[in-house]
This record gives sequence, structure tokens and C-alpha cells, in this order.
Amino acid sequence: MSDVFISYAREDRERVQRLTQGLTERGRDSWVDWERIEPSDQWWQSIIEAIDAADTFLFVLSPESLASRVCLRELEHATHEHKRVIGVVARDVEGLAVPSAVADVNWVFFRDGDDFGVELSNLERALDLDLDLVRIHTRVLTRARAWELSGRRPTPLLRREELRGAVRWVERAAAGAQPQPTDLQVAFVQESRHRAARRQRFTLTGSLVVTGVAVALATFALIQRAQARQQARIAQSRQLAAQAEAELTTNPEAGIALAAQAIRTQATLQGIHALADALRASRLRAELGVGSPVEALAFSPDGAWLAIGSADGAVRVARIGTRSETRRARASRIKTAPAECR
Repeated sequence: MSDVFISYAREDRERVQRLTQGLTERGRDSWVDWERIEPSDQWWQSIIEAIDAADTFLFVLSPESLASRVCLRELEHATHEHKRVIGVVARDVEGLAVPSAVADVNWVFFRDGDDFGVELSNLERALDLDLDLVRIHTRVLTRARAWELSGRRPTPLLRREELRGAVRWVERAAAGAQPQPTDLQVAFVQESRHRAARRQRFTLTGSLVVTGVAVALATFALIQRAQARQQARIAQSRQLAAQAEAELTTNPEAGIALAAQAIRTQATLQGIHALADALRASRLRAELGVGSPVEALAFSPDGAWLAIGSADGAVRVARIGTRSETRRARASRIKTAPAECR
């Protein structure tokens, strides 16, 4: 891309060379046909591409340029593409018909006798006017051309910051800002917005799908983890139950403790059965048929005797380990209610 495309007649070549040198010294890139067209290029196609790629179209006004078919054809293309046009007067054109695209804009004068430095500064100010919009126009036009040549495929479409800038330009142009977009540029920006909206919808849908899958996988993992933990507890409970069963013949009390631990770990049938078996085998278990509901129990200090007070008023004393009653008395015959067996 270049800052300016210079359209001129051959009779003004020396003046254009001085203008180009002045722009170059001020950091401006100019496209002039004597420098850029190679012998193998298709001449007119190169001209069109250069005009499209330039931010500004400079038309060097002179009697010869106004009579030149090539210069007028270049101006016509620049006008059709809504390029910014600046008129540069090389020689007076009073009395000659000037195309409206040039006649309706301010001119910069580089005639004999004009102050070249002052006019070059005036030209720079004109080039800098709304430069951001002009550059967006140039960029969008170049991309829109590529889009049209590709059969309007989505590959050359605008994205992200380029698209946002183009949309702002089109909105400002609708309010009257210059340069105005061509029909092709408007269609290109609209299609870019449409495709961007579709990508956003697809991205959102994809994100939701990914999130849903992630949630499902996390839920499945939690379920699997919970099931694994439960299976581990079941296995541990069964192992403790087996250990309890193994203690029945030698140490039933230990079997009770192991079976209780098995049930606390996980309530399995093996653990419940092991606890029942251990209780039946334990020396701590005694069946005393008292014939009446038990109201009170008391152990002797040494733990060898058990006193049982029943609802019928009888007190029975049994020796621990024998599972048999050794003494019996009526509560009415006991003068003091012992807290423990003596």
C-alpha cells in the first residue's frame, strides 16, 4: 500500500518528480507509474491495483492531463471506488472543463511562482485529514476486491479489530463522513459481520457443549469415586467380619469388637452375622430367667457378682461366668437398698 497515487500527464513529469521527492523526504510513499510498472505487468491491471491500494488519489491538473484519456480513466476508477481525491495544480486550467470529482475539492498549487514548501505543507495537511478513515477505506477496498475475486468465499473476510474498525467507518459514513464506502465494501463488511456472528454462536454452542461434557464427566467421576469408596468399605467390612469369625473359638470378645467395627465401616450381612455369632459365643452373655421385668442391675466391686432387681420385688444374685442364680431374696426383707453387692 502507498500513501498517494499520482495521476499526471507526461508533460508535467519534471514537476511531478519534484513533488514525489518532496513527499518522500517527508516520509510519504508515492506510487508513480514510471517507478512501479514492470515491463511484464499488465499495464491497466497494475494501475487499478495501485489506485485501490493507495490512501489518496492525487490528480495533477494541467491542460494535458485534462485532455489525457488515461488520466481521466484513472480518475474515473478512483471516483468509482470512492477514493479520496486531491487536486494538485501544475499549470493553470482556467477555461477548461474539469471533472466534478476534482472540481468539487480543494486544490493545492505547485505552479511556477508558488511557494513549493508552503504548498507541500498544505498537501500534507490534506493528506492527514481523517487519515484513519481513509486507511480503513483502502484496507477494506483491497480485501473486498480479493473477496470478490475468490467468488465471495469467507477466507478473506474481516475479523476482530479490522472488522470493528470497518463497522465504525461504515456507521460514520452513513452520517456523512468521508470517504463513503462502495456497494462492494458495504456488502463485504456486512458479510464479515454475519460470519463473525455465526462464529460467535458456534463458539458459544461449542463452549456450552464442552461445559456440559465436562460437568457430565465430573459427575460420572464423582459417582465412580463414591462407588469405589463404597466398594472399599464393603471389602473392609467383610474382611473385619471374617477376622471376627476367626476369633469366636479363642476370643469371642475380640470377635465382638471386630464385628462392631465391620458394621460401623459398612453395614454388610457378613458383619451382622459375625456380630451375632460373637455375641452368642461370648462369656459376657448370660441368660437369667427372672420371670419378671428387670428394674435394676449392680456389679460387685471385683466384677465377679451381679445383683438383679426385678419388678416382682425379688433380688437375685448370680456369679459372673456361671450363668446361674446363687441367691435370692425379697426386697421387703432387705433393710437398706445396696448400691452394689457386698
